[in-house]
Amino acid sequence: MNSHIANAGLTPSNEIHMERINYRFDCASIIIFAGMEIGILKVIKEGELWDLVQIQLTPSSQGKGIGRKIILEVLAQAFKNNSGVKLSVFKTNPAKNLYTELGFKTYLGTETTYEMQALPGKVK
Repeated sequence: MNSHIANAGLTPSNEIHMERINYRFDCASIIIFAGMEIGILKVIKEGELWDLVQIQLTPSSQGKGIGRKIILEVLAQAFKNNSGVKLSVFKTNPAKNLYTELGFKTYLGTETTYEMQALPGKVK
């Protein structure tokens, strides 16, 4: 994550890192694949627009379709509950392409991030 922070023109620090880890830690789940802990998922499942706060996989687990499957499952659960899903992604993070492929649309851009959402009935 530090590389995405740095690529966005921000200075990574332990304070920023710990802030990101601790934010809504009550909604965190450890991602386990093939018996190994490979990442973390945080989703705030409240209201009509769930917040996909964080999905982070170990580098060796990236690019294998695991994140795609997890996000598709989050979308399926949200849509079943008539809720959409929103997220924030650094403009320099290549994961934005995955989110777009999965039907997320940008509704707001800041200097460093895109705010995106996928709504029931609006996804490919």
